[in-house]
Amino acid sequence: ALWATSGRTATTEGLENPLVIHDLSAPAEQTDEFANCIRLLAEQVEIWKSVHIVSREQVITLQSLLRNSPESACSIVQQQFGFSDCDELYVGQSDAFLLNLLRRGMPQAKQICFGDGIALNFSNDYYRPQCFAGTPKTSFWKRLRTRIRTGLKRLTHGSGHAVEVKSPYHHHCLLLKNLFDQHLDQVQLIERSEFRELFDRFGENFAKAAPESHQLLSDLAQTATDKVVLLTSNFAETGRMTLLGEIRGYAELLSSLPQGEGTTLVVKPHPRDSYEKIEELRKYAEKRYRKVIVLNDPWTFYLPFECLYAKYFSQDASNPARTFVATVSSACIALEYLYGQECAVGFGDSLVDELFTPAWSPLRKVHEHDLRKIASNIRKMGYQEVSR
Repeated sequence: ALWATSGRTATTEGLENPLVIHDLSAPAEQTDEFANCIRLLAEQVEIWKSVHIVSREQVITLQSLLRNSPESACSIVQQQFGFSDCDELYVGQSDAFLLNLLRRGMPQAKQICFGDGIALNFSNDYYRPQCFAGTPKTSFWKRLRTRIRTGLKRLTHGSGHAVEVKSPYHHHCLLLKNLFDQHLDQVQLIERSEFRELFDRFGENFAKAAPESHQLLSDLAQTATDKVVLLTSNFAETGRMTLLGEIRGYAELLSSLPQGEGTTLVVKPHPRDSYEKIEELRKYAEKRYRKVIVLNDPWTFYLPFECLYAKYFSQDASNPARTFVATVSSACIALEYLYGQECAVGFGDSLVDELFTPAWSPLRKVHEHDLRKIASNIRKMGYQEVSR
């Protein structure tokens, strides 16, 4: 979003950019690894005047400070980060406390929203399970349409304190727009080539940072065996499924793809997964595949899979081996749109009803239907019709 809006620091005079890393929501003992990975990736592609990693404990302290002095947002930002104003504030599509503290503390800044992790937009209600609860006779799609929020947003957080944001973002900068429940009229679009460049640069130091994973993937890329990649998510960690239920769900999803003697399974964890869950998944998978590669070293665990895809998994005319990808998240959209990799998406309604908690299953079914429809539209029509 920064590159598309204001240019790159190395080639644009006068840019001085601080970076704030926060609200990672990883298992507590893995937060430092995750934050360090984000910092190093950011430093590979941009020049930062300063980098601030904000822990959960620091967020709680900031919430307390703001609760005791509601009008002091500007001074709190100055005290915490060493700046009190900026020309442009780039924030993700989230109602996280710290994002709204920054927005409130620097009201003069042009506030630019870059959507989620792959620059997609949706309303803040889209991932709230209570917005999809209701009687069985109520259409999921009707409930979804009625949840689009406008006007004043009152954002409540764990401390019980709320931050009010009265003005909308000044600007949205996205890869694809209006795929879910939110419709934006004025959007600056990011070129596919810039996203692919970003992922390529993320992967440049991979051999040095994760030599064992690099060797395993390099050897695999040279073989003629089919590759099945499973991209997991943090369902058990967030209480949406049990650990055993999540593993069973992945087993059912993978059953639609090649298995057996001629297939290698590659498990790429979600950065908010726990090491313990991934180890249990490995034990299960090793009973069913000739070879299993689990990318769980402290660097690869947190990387975007896209920065590995082009290097090790893209189709090569000289190698008849095929790549299959199974995913349960919007990662399928990036792979389909940026690289043309078709994905098997989601668990299906019946398994969602059986394995997800009752509070989460209605939302989950809507999300899976959305993901499959978007992936299908990308294959059929391309960008212009998909991003309406």
